[in-house]
Amino acid sequence: MTICCVLSKAGTYQKCLNEAKVDVNKLNVCMNETDQKYNVTKYYQDRSTWLSGAYPPFLVEKDLNDKYGVRGSPTIIINDKEVRVNRSPESFKQAICQAFTNPPAECNQTLSTETASPGIGPLTGGSTSSGSCG
Repeated sequence: MTICCVLSKAGTYQKCLNEAKVDVNKLNVCMNETDQKYNVTKYYQDRSTWLSGAYPPFLVEKDLNDKYGVRGSPTIIINDKEVRVNRSPESFKQAICQAFTNPPAECNQTLSTETASPGIGPLTGGSTSSGSCG
């Protein structure tokens, strides 16, 4: 599955799940359990709970976010220390692999060095989801 599949227009979500061989029943159970545990939908529907009126609270891993003072994404914590990296797959991989005493074979793979833009959307296309994946 490519990032293009994930970021493509509505209606192809099911196709992406099929291509990735995701067990949709297990995914739905997981999403429902997470929603119930962290009240994701409840906070989304109650705009009075939204932070600065801009977005709902997202309480998944709140204890860890509080512990490490996480205020944005991506924030990477390795061995109890915040690690700052460029927004590229290769930079993330290098930061993670450097934490191993004996890195796994996957650390020998070279990933993209293309730096992602902040937001939701194509890897370097900014914060919209309407970009083209070619």
